[in-house]
Amino acid sequence: LDPEYEVLRWTPAYRAMVEDPTAEGKLRRYAAIVREIYQRLGPLLGVLLIAARSGEPELLGFLEQTDRESTRGARHIAELVGGALKPDLAGHRAADVIWALRAPEMHYLLTTVRGWSAEEYEEWLATSLVGALL
Repeated sequence: LDPEYEVLRWTPAYRAMVEDPTAEGKLRRYAAIVREIYQRLGPLLGVLLIAARSGEPELLGFLEQTDRESTRGARHIAELVGGALKPDLAGHRAADVIWALRAPEMHYLLTTVRGWSAEEYEEWLATSLVGALL
C-alpha cells in the first residue's frame, strides 16, 4: 500500500468510515475524506492530471502512479459497501464508478472552474456515490 493510504488508515475519519454501520454512511464519510484531501492538495493536482491525460510526456509517470493509487482506493471503498451494492452492479464496476466520480479532475472542474464550494462538492460527491451504487 502507498504511504498516504497507510497514514489515512489511522485517522479518526477513516476509522469512523469503516465502522459506520450503513453503506450510505460509509460513502458520505468517504466523500468528506476526499474533500479534505483535495482541499489540502489544492487545484494543482487536477491541473497536473488534466495535462498528463492530454499527453504531456513529463507527467505520464505521475499519471500512472496516481491512477494506480486511485484505483486501489476505489476498490477498497467498493469492498466496504459491497453487500449493499445495487443487485446488477458488479464490484469491479462499482470501483470504476467510485474512481470516476472522485477523480481529482472532477474536483478541479467543479470547484476551480465552476466555482463550487468545498461543501457543495462534498454533498454532490456523496449524493452521486449513493445514487450510483446503492
